[in-house]
Amino acid sequence: MAFELNWGGNAVLSASCPACGHAGAMRHVVTAIGPALPSGGFPVHACATCRSLVCPTLLDGHPAPSDPPPTPDAAPFEGGAAPGCDALAVAFYLEQGAGLLSMAGQLGGVEQRRVRRFLDVGCGFGFSLDIARTMFGWDARGVDPGPLARTGAATLGLPISHSLLPPVPAVGEEPYDLIFASEVIEHVHDPQGMAASLRARLAPGGALLLSTPNAAAVNRHTSLAVLVPALSIGHHVTLFSRAGLERLLHRAGFTAFMVVETPATLFAVAGVNDTTLPDPLQPQGHALYDAYLARRAGDFAASHPLGLGLRQRILRRATQTGAIAAALSVGRDVAEAVRARWGIELANPDAILAAPPPDATPDAYHDKAPFCLPGLLLWQGILAWRREDDPARAGRLFEAAALVADRARTALRRIGADDGDTARIGWEARVYAAQMLTRRWPEEAERRLHAALATDAPPDAVMPPELRVELAFRVFAGLAESGQEDAARRLSPLVAATLPEDAPRVARARDLACRWRDEDAARRGAGGGKRP
Repeated sequence: MAFELNWGGNAVLSASCPACGHAGAMRHVVTAIGPALPSGGFPVHACATCRSLVCPTLLDGHPAPSDPPPTPDAAPFEGGAAPGCDALAVAFYLEQGAGLLSMAGQLGGVEQRRVRRFLDVGCGFGFSLDIARTMFGWDARGVDPGPLARTGAATLGLPISHSLLPPVPAVGEEPYDLIFASEVIEHVHDPQGMAASLRARLAPGGALLLSTPNAAAVNRHTSLAVLVPALSIGHHVTLFSRAGLERLLHRAGFTAFMVVETPATLFAVAGVNDTTLPDPLQPQGHALYDAYLARRAGDFAASHPLGLGLRQRILRRATQTGAIAAALSVGRDVAEAVRARWGIELANPDAILAAPPPDATPDAYHDKAPFCLPGLLLWQGILAWRREDDPARAGRLFEAAALVADRARTALRRIGADDGDTARIGWEARVYAAQMLTRRWPEEAERRLHAALATDAPPDAVMPPELRVELAFRVFAGLAESGQEDAARRLSPLVAATLPEDAPRVARARDLACRWRDEDAARRGAGGGKRP
């Protein structure tokens, strides 16, 4: 990895918390040390009052953000990018990294008819602007001084101001019904000033939607897939706790606000006085996301990084929802584009499994494969399993998806990055791969379940809790349904302890595991030994 993390220590920082304003001693949490970092590394300290995290190296202004010098207008992205913008980073963002579902989830909770003017601050490539304009017809504008915004404005035809947001609205500036600030407030030195500036731009009854990494995710037990993006060493000045973000919004003059906490992210909605707040996390976001992907994918060929990225997200959703038939034509377009650009046959896992790993750099990885290859192989595995009834080939495709997910993450870590969705795809692929083994190689499926549920693994080797449940359910049910009762019975105590009592989907499997566990325990207690 591009840096190492040293946890704990006795160092104390005396400073004012940018979140809650408390002035006093802040305990040291972690320091990132690496060859490209300052000699003292990047330490992170915690506020004693609100538990928000602060990086004093950035807080002191080294390095400090500045209004970048003017750059020429960018051409639409075709593999190149605006001056100062890394084309490889844009390719990763479009093919895999952009959090479109999160953007749609937040915008989907807004009552559309109440919004006419929409402002996205720190809009990046501009996907949220494009969703607002394309799907809702809002008067959507963005503000972002970065080169990624120039590339997005040229590619999507978006009205983005390539400058920093002035602290005070201009005389005569029309206010906004909805302001969006996704993953931006953690970058600024004066978050209270920024929040107050956004409040001043709201129309009566308007609302601010905001998201930012959750400080609670920064601990030694968190996987690197979550931890590395949350820290974003060298870029994030303040990581807010829920209490810290609530305090910040209050200090900035918002009188109505709500903060929703997820393990990795805080989502907030705020307004003034009689504002009716939308739900920052509500189910309509998935429908909006699906509709946007379907509409925009037709505007870009599958050979275009954006066209490939939109289509891979359609296929990812198909694997999650089971709507496979509707996505078959999309899958064919993607397979042809990947074959033409990288020479990869997506339906041939053996060639991928046998190929030597590329040099562990993002450039070398992308020379050999798209960044979204893990998700594409997961899709192919689902096809082989559910439509072709070929669990053996499906299993190899799932193994290939897990392998290339690990390789992609290794490459990203070389530059101090990681990707949570790539990590999750790798875990999902391992769940499906183990399920495919229940008929052909039950002992290996059993071994993999034991390994996945081990409690002594390092954080980055620990499967997410919901996928541990899924793995236990799928392996146990697969063994029981395929007649591998001895293997299933051996697993019954572990499965009974893993499957939750209040989940109807797994209730039958849990009941069977509990019954077999109790029967075998009673038999051993009666001196019956092994079951005949």
